Amino acid sequence: MKKAPYTLLEAEKICKDHQYLIGKKFSPTSDLIIESVTVTPYDEVNKKRFLIFYFLFNNAESALSHEYRGFLFDIIVIGRSANDEHDLLQEDLSVWLTENMAAVNNDMKIPGEGESPAIAGNG
Repeated sequence: MKKAPYTLLEAEKICKDHQYLIGKKFSPTSDLIIESVTVTPYDEVNKKRFLIFYFLFNNAESALSHEYRGFLFDIIVIGRSANDEHDLLQEDLSVWLTENMAAVNNDMKIPGEGESPAIAGNG
């Protein structure tokens, strides 16, 4: 995958290709669930403004179109707690994939969850 920054068309395509992440755990040790994989402004200042608007509007499209008029984009993964709507985390998609790819390949299962525990020394 090409690294950010992206054009809007590139970002929209990559974002669309990663919608399968929605509903999965934000990380294997987290209780947050991915609620959005979305296009954001590339620079940190506008990305932070986007997140404020996302939190206020609860809508990524509205948050992106509210003020940003730039031409460089990134993609982020947003996770939210099922118990506390104010508990929100975000990570750049490329970083998130690097940190969580093994878990994605195992459908975000926590090691040992729903499986028989392995006995050390048996092989």
